[in-house]
Amino acid sequence: MEITPGWKQIIRIWWALTWRNICAIFLATCLIFFLTYIATVALGLLGVSESIVYILMLPVGALVGLGISIFPIRMLVGKNLGEFRLTIIKSD
Repeated sequence: MEITPGWKQIIRIWWALTWRNICAIFLATCLIFFLTYIATVALGLLGVSESIVYILMLPVGALVGLGISIFPIRMLVGKNLGEFRLTIIKSD
């Protein structure tokens, strides 16, 4: 049965998505630090300066962040959130 969400439901959805996003951001940050370290060492051996490596890693970081950002939403769809379940309903 479809319901019109009140503030209690909205806050519950917001919190469920927020803590998952925080975990995803932490994971993405760790991954980017690791990839930047590897790139700095590898390209440093080739004579590339650190500042150039950081500039090259900016789009990589953005792509990793965008790629990971979909997982919190995927984890939330279909979850029971107390007295309701967050689902997707096909419109007619």
